[in-house]
Amino acid sequence: MKRSKIYLLAILALGIALQPLEVKASKVHNTAVSHHTKIAIQKTPLVSSGGNFDVPAGYGWLKVWIRNSGHTILTVNVRMASTNKPYLSYQVPAGKQLIIPNYGKATGIGLHVINFSSKDGVLSGSYSIRMTDSPSASK
Repeated sequence: MKRSKIYLLAILALGIALQPLEVKASKVHNTAVSHHTKIAIQKTPLVSSGGNFDVPAGYGWLKVWIRNSGHTILTVNVRMASTNKPYLSYQVPAGKQLIIPNYGKATGIGLHVINFSSKDGVLSGSYSIRMTDSPSASK
């Protein structure tokens, strides 16, 4: 009886191991696979010209990380390039970091521009942006 139980458990374990796994792949590098698909712009240095990023259809839920290594307040603005419509504007205190969630507000698709400024004109720090196909994944 013991031997038949062991064989049965081995067969069940093998059967479970051979079942195909359904996992959505993440487009984010260096993170665990999740239930939502993400696109990320990771740890980019702040520059006076700012930067831009393209939001594809279905990925309008953003989360922005800003690290201000400078000695004055950093102003961050994100806007849609085609309409010049602002998406967000925040100030990050000197030596701090800020995580800006979407607060349930999706941005439009297409090219977006992110700009940085400070009172002393010195920009020091970095930013990252995550786009996702789910509002809950960007909060």
